[in-house]
Amino acid sequence: MRGYLRSGDERKVVLAVDHLRANVDQKTGAVAALCREAYGVAGTSEWERWAERDRATASRMEHYVHAFAQEAQGDGDWLRAYEAYQRMVEFEEYRQARLRDAE
Repeated sequence: MRGYLRSGDERKVVLAVDHLRANVDQKTGAVAALCREAYGVAGTSEWERWAERDRATASRMEHYVHAFAQEAQGDGDWLRAYEAYQRMVEFEEYRQARLRDAE
């Protein structure tokens, strides 16, 4: 999962989150470690390089990983995780637009 999360590839990040979800659904003992990995990924040098190449996608996927990791530690309600992700992306787009308007 670590390599996929740090890959800078949106598809691989989604697959890594799917792996986390599957572990939660199966109630494996790996969930806590997988959540720690997910929460820590945005601060890695690999993720920073991705943000330099494609800030919009890296930012969006950071919200994606965070929303699903948060729900993995909760009830495992994946629809709620997706909705939280969407709200954060919408908020970030709104925030960026306001910043551009202020320039």
